[in-house]
Amino acid sequence: MLEVLKAIKEKHEEARKILEEARSKAARIEEETEQEAMQSYEEAYKITLDQAEQEAEDLEKMLAKKTEAQIIEIQSKAEEEAKTIDEKAKQNIEKAVEMALNMILQ
Repeated sequence: MLEVLKAIKEKHEEARKILEEARSKAARIEEETEQEAMQSYEEAYKITLDQAEQEAEDLEKMLAKKTEAQIIEIQSKAEEEAKTIDEKAKQNIEKAVEMALNMILQ
């Protein structure tokens, strides 16, 4: 009977060691998995950040082009208006000179 108890105790110790090893291995696997998950997250975050930065740069370039086009359009309109004003001013000067000459000649 003593041998049976010893055998049971040995098997119990053996089972305990196997269980401890399994728990230890599970803890290592969990830690490795967490590290891999964190690494994957960091890579995904960097990719997303890079994409966002690229989109921001693209948007900034597009807005700069639109702004430049609007500036050119406004400058063109301003030049046209300046020419129109200049032409009207010349016409008004000519009319004023003509009126002055008419008054002198009458």
